[in-house]
Amino acid sequence: MMKILKLEIDSFNEGTVGLMKKEAKQFFTDEILHKGAELFSADKVTLTELAGFENFIYGVRNKNNQETILRFCHSSHRSGEQIEAEMDWLRYLKNEGAAVCGPLPSMNGKLMEEIKTEGTSFFVSMFEKAQGQAVKIQENRNNLQLFFDWGKAVGELHRLTGKYKPSPYLPALREDYMEMSSKLFADFMPEDPDVRNKTYELISLISALPKTNNVYGLTHTDLHSGNFFYDNTRLWIFDFDDCSYHYFIHDLAMPLYYSVWMFDGTTEERTAFSEQFFTAFLKGYLSENHLPVEEIEKIHLFLRLRDCDLYGILHHEWEPEDLTEQRKEVLQKIRERIVRESPVVNLPYDKIYNQAMEERGKRMPSG
Repeated sequence: MMKILKLEIDSFNEGTVGLMKKEAKQFFTDEILHKGAELFSADKVTLTELAGFENFIYGVRNKNNQETILRFCHSSHRSGEQIEAEMDWLRYLKNEGAAVCGPLPSMNGKLMEEIKTEGTSFFVSMFEKAQGQAVKIQENRNNLQLFFDWGKAVGELHRLTGKYKPSPYLPALREDYMEMSSKLFADFMPEDPDVRNKTYELISLISALPKTNNVYGLTHTDLHSGNFFYDNTRLWIFDFDDCSYHYFIHDLAMPLYYSVWMFDGTTEERTAFSEQFFTAFLKGYLSENHLPVEEIEKIHLFLRLRDCDLYGILHHEWEPEDLTEQRKEVLQKIRERIVRESPVVNLPYDKIYNQAMEERGKRMPSG
């Protein structure tokens, strides 16, 4: 969940380091880095540090001279069992043909290696490098094919996950997202009674929704445009670090939210873009997986939840002396939506759903 801050910071062209990463940085030495590379038979000379918010991420070439991604996760952020659960699901998705960057084995045949240091540990994993390129929504406002393929990739994940059975030696070691949110809100939310009351009312409302297999299960939870590359044909999804048990509709709310919340344009232009985006996205999604219209119409709850998530984390990260006028305006707008119980955008979801159902198999023209 914390990586949503990186996306927000990027939009202001500023750098930051996640809370857990700050704690872990004191233990992360060149010795740890090189040991991790050795365990995965990687060429240490090719190690290149990449942007990582909660983990230490490096590009590196493996023994086959392939470009790969090496991730170091500190034990203050995840347990080894949680990462094993992530790798098990990701390996299943890759084997089933999903457009994900699959995990690669170490020299010992493991998908996760543990390096112990000073009473703590780093858990190391290697992944395929994504094909294609990163995309920026502002530069692709009329690229309906991108939005269709984005929805199709999410639908594929959900369809395959419906058949996923965790390896028998692994319990359900990923948390329920709403339970995790409740813990974070207690620490992150400012002492603002109006915001806190609205937030906990929303959490209670969402937590009471039915958790049937066709609407609830393992989800990526962080499927914004910063977590995939696109090759003009399909998406290549990465960064499953925040995967958890949640309602599938949340994985549809995330792309919609982050595609419109910093939209540069008039209210009318923003609404028109939102409808165009989500119609194309939903056509792609429904071509792979079925969600009833009743689920789609709940998306406003999860757009509001994203506001609550973001408001709490930004307050936690931004010290009072760091609050520029731009940041104050961002926080004020989010607060107003929370208190008014208003999502970042309102759309005619029944109309969009009907159109998407009729045209879900058709390719979309690019802008």
